Amino acid sequence: MDPALLARLPDAAKLGILRHLGAGRTSSSTPALSPQQPADTVAQPPGASPSPAAAAPQHEQQAEAANAAAGSSAPALVQRRRLEGGLAVLDGFLDTDEVEAARDEARSVLAERSRAAGMVAAPAAGSTKGAGGVGTGGSPGSAAEPRTWSSAATRGDRAAWLSPADLQASGHRRLAGAVQSLLALRPWLQGQGYDVGGRPSVQLACYPGGGARYVRHRDASASVPYRSVTAILYLNSAWEASHGGSLCVYNHSTVGSDPCAASASDLRLSSASGAGSDSSSGPNGMGLAQRAAVAASGQLQQEQAAQRGQQQQGQQQQGGVPPAISSGLDEGHCATVVPPLGGRLVVMDSRLLHEVLPAQAERYALTVWFSKTPPPQRQVQQGSELQQAKQEQPPLLDGQPQGQQLQGHEAEQQQRQQRQQWRQRRQQQQKQASALVLDAAPITAPGCVFVSIPAYRDSEAQWTMADLFAKAAHPERVRVGIVWQVELPGDAEFMRLAGDQRWLAQVRQVVLPAGEATGPCKARALAQQLWEGEEFHLQIDSHMRFAPEWDAALLRMLRQAEAAAGHPRVVLSTYPPGYEGEGPAAALPPDSLPTVLCASQFGEPDGLLRIRGRKLREPLAAPAPALFWAAGFSFSRAQLIQEVPYPRSLPGLFFGEELLQLQRMWCAGWDVYTPPTAVAFHLWSRKHRPTFQDERQADCAEQQQHSQARVAAVLAGEEEDADGCRGSQSGGRGQGWQRSLQQFWEHTGVDFRHGNRAVSARAHNGGWPAEAFLTCDP
Repeated sequence: MDPALLARLPDAAKLGILRHLGAGRTSSSTPALSPQQPADTVAQPPGASPSPAAAAPQHEQQAEAANAAAGSSAPALVQRRRLEGGLAVLDGFLDTDEVEAARDEARSVLAERSRAAGMVAAPAAGSTKGAGGVGTGGSPGSAAEPRTWSSAATRGDRAAWLSPADLQASGHRRLAGAVQSLLALRPWLQGQGYDVGGRPSVQLACYPGGGARYVRHRDASASVPYRSVTAILYLNSAWEASHGGSLCVYNHSTVGSDPCAASASDLRLSSASGAGSDSSSGPNGMGLAQRAAVAASGQLQQEQAAQRGQQQQGQQQQGGVPPAISSGLDEGHCATVVPPLGGRLVVMDSRLLHEVLPAQAERYALTVWFSKTPPPQRQVQQGSELQQAKQEQPPLLDGQPQGQQLQGHEAEQQQRQQRQQWRQRRQQQQKQASALVLDAAPITAPGCVFVSIPAYRDSEAQWTMADLFAKAAHPERVRVGIVWQVELPGDAEFMRLAGDQRWLAQVRQVVLPAGEATGPCKARALAQQLWEGEEFHLQIDSHMRFAPEWDAALLRMLRQAEAAAGHPRVVLSTYPPGYEGEGPAAALPPDSLPTVLCASQFGEPDGLLRIRGRKLREPLAAPAPALFWAAGFSFSRAQLIQEVPYPRSLPGLFFGEELLQLQRMWCAGWDVYTPPTAVAFHLWSRKHRPTFQDERQADCAEQQQHSQARVAAVLAGEEEDADGCRGSQSGGRGQGWQRSLQQFWEHTGVDFRHGNRAVSARAHNGGWPAEAFLTCDP
């Protein structure tokens, strides 16, 4: 079918074609996809990521840079490609002859050692029976344990675990070569920020036909949370549309620290919640951790209970056999549909929900699961506890045999001095060891993002929040704390959430009369106090828009920056590019080149440095170190607002706010990084709203001058920072400073001292060479 004609069809017609024609594209009727052609894709929802293969050419330069940075030795076919939305589809990874030879060897291997693939069932809460209605062997009334089980109705393939060495030893050279080619993808994945440093596992599987399938699941589950990326190579040389067996990857995000945490959309995809499996759990793709997360919703609990009741009834009628499980396509869910053509490579984030549709012919697939780097294990050796205890004790006097007692006043005094020196060394070691370790802040909502917003009589704030939730990959993990500074009753219409009202329960609000506003510092400090244990913090302005799946992108960038810095004290910050229009008519710019924060000049008469944003000529493959920080866009772990809270007692301050916070956080050990692409956009025009500067600054002019003078004196080292940063509560860091003010001046390339104020060329260019920018510095 003509792709242009297919694009004009309504979604329902596309779904019907995919269901009845086996996803439409075959190796016999249509040439195989080139690396730049998209896979067959069901219509995407508004704001969803584009088809991975179709979007890839836009990011070829980023992929090349990422691969070069990682020292990539991946196959040439993937060098100019990258995962988009967690997925990439590439054809021609093996040629036809290689596919046929590898398939013949695969048949031989599976004939020798294959077994029916199993799953781990997660029993319903309070049940003592497994998913299939079979007792787990526990005592009556005891909690049921997950158990391994198999069912052709949910997973019908036969599989075998492989290793390249065993394949070589057994003479299966073509299959061993295919495995090695898949393993060679590791540096390519590392260059894109994926953690694949752990030990990979390799599996060969065959669906025998006759409708064999694998229901919706995730490869990263409660039982295998360490899986990071899945690479699948198909070995079906003459696959036809009538054979079925397509892979369906559902358009759900992979963001979050817990890959098994269920969202509402996951539940709506669930058709058999009582008897589920993923790659190691229930057929709806939910593991144990998912079920625990879902139990928090009363409505979803009722849905689960109803589904369990229906299942139990169906199982009784069928003699304990789980009822039929529908496909996500049958339910109308958006997905990328990939026929298993020979030589086709599919690479995806292991947390993506996917399924294998019923196969009517033998379907061979070679899969490599890349794993995360395992945490360092504590090695316990014989006598180690005793050795540690010895190290904790003060040393004996130099030259004194163990067990010999000191005699005389001089010896006792020498011992006291030596012990004091030991304590000082010990404290210094503890300080250095804890310098790059985050304090144990009370994180009660792991994986969630707290977004703090100050809003001064801003009609765009309601649309900022609406876009924040609408564009998030996981809106259920977003919490907003907004400080409304309004004049009532006239501004009451601003104090609302536009769009989808489902997320209103996730918005915390403080209402402040506009007459009591004293500038951004007070408002941002109040907004931060609405934090309730979320793991991450995003600080923005009240007139912003966002890129699709901004939360997933920021978490990925933060992981990359933390890896580059070698510690978790990292802040992503920049001046976002501008957008035009207001409310629902807002239009985003077409490009997303990164913006670098650069020093401009010292202003008069306040004597405070001005910061500006400059666009780079080329996109970045990963976050890059930055010299300066922006208050209107800052993303980090939430420990930042615990260690370096916003100063509230600086009324009227506008210029200088960012510099003071930068100095505080940098001296406390936090490093700033520039995001590689734009994920947020800012309305720089102020025509739609009154500003604090216009309405209130005259009332607090004297306070403003005092605040500006105070900030200038702190940055120059002439006055102590009375508010300071709290710093760490462990490690004995005193005032919380890890770096000196002198080091801060050297780092930024700016001398803030009165009489010596100067901005270096390095500061003017934000630490970059002048030729790196889109426009020359005037």
